[in-house]
This record gives sequence, C-alpha cells and structure tokens, in this order.
Amino acid sequence: MIIHYRGVNYNESPKSIETKESDVVGHYRGATWKLRQPARTSANHPGARLKYRGNWVE
Repeated sequence: MIIHYRGVNYNESPKSIETKESDVVGHYRGATWKLRQPARTSANHPGARLKYRGNWVE
C-alpha cells in the first residue's frame, strides 16, 4: 500500500500476526464477538533502558 503524508510517499506492507481466540466474549450494539489475542508475546527486557524526552526511564 502506498501512503502519502505531507508530500512524502511511503511504501507500507501490512503486518500480520498469529492470533488465538480467548474465552472473553463481548457484546456491542447487539453483536457478539470474541476477543482474539496474540499467539506469542515477547517478554519485556528487565534491564532495558529507555530515554523519554531526555530522561532515562526503566
């Protein structure tokens, strides 16, 4: 898919991930749906240091 934003063209390819159905059921405006969650999740790195607006956060 080609995206055009503020005069710059981007070539974007949609990403897909494996999902699995969970036991959570929702209702919205009379429609019933089941929540889908990622099949695999990545663990947070406990020692990762991130910088936000010039400050180091954990």
